[in-house]
Amino acid sequence: MLSLLGAVYVILAVIPNVKTRAEVQHMLGVQGALMVFSTLPVILAWWTVGMIHSNQEKRLRLVEHPPTRPIVSVVPEYVAAEGPEK
Repeated sequence: MLSLLGAVYVILAVIPNVKTRAEVQHMLGVQGALMVFSTLPVILAWWTVGMIHSNQEKRLRLVEHPPTRPIVSVVPEYVAAEGPEK
């Protein structure tokens, strides 16, 4: 939104009143900076929402299909025939 307002301002108010090419280039540079700085928060928000959604999908997959756990035997595999050594 800020970049659109900046573009309208540059086109309607500034460019008709400037006298040199350098001034026009300066104002277009300002407009470019406005576009970049107003786009960065949108990109950051898009990335954040994507990460949250991805993590929620992973959690849902784990709830629906929990990992199988190995069955551990409680009885020891080796029992000494003569008992514990002294």
